[in-house]
Amino acid sequence: MSFGIDDGIAGDTDGIRANHRVDAGEAPTQTGHMARWQEFLGSSPQVYGGEICATGTRIPVTVILDSLAEGATKDEVLASYPSLRVDHINAALAYAAELAHEERLVPIRAL
Repeated sequence: MSFGIDDGIAGDTDGIRANHRVDAGEAPTQTGHMARWQEFLGSSPQVYGGEICATGTRIPVTVILDSLAEGATKDEVLASYPSLRVDHINAALAYAAELAHEERLVPIRAL
């Protein structure tokens, strides 16, 4: 199953680590230990137009989150994007949770 983005690693993927790290938050790793999620997400103007991507890939965090929101399991996302690791997915979820705490982007009806 594919979710519609090139999983190629062409270009400067190492620039993601060097240029920008997203701040705060932690994500659990596959082993259950906590790791800072910004170790697995970053952005660089040279990689995918500066969008926040999984480090070492050209896969934007939005693609990971959209795939999960559409009902894909972590295993399906990993199968679709072989360069991803479970740490990337956990980091994307932790990043989204951090944003939810920081911003009110989507109006929500009162209960």
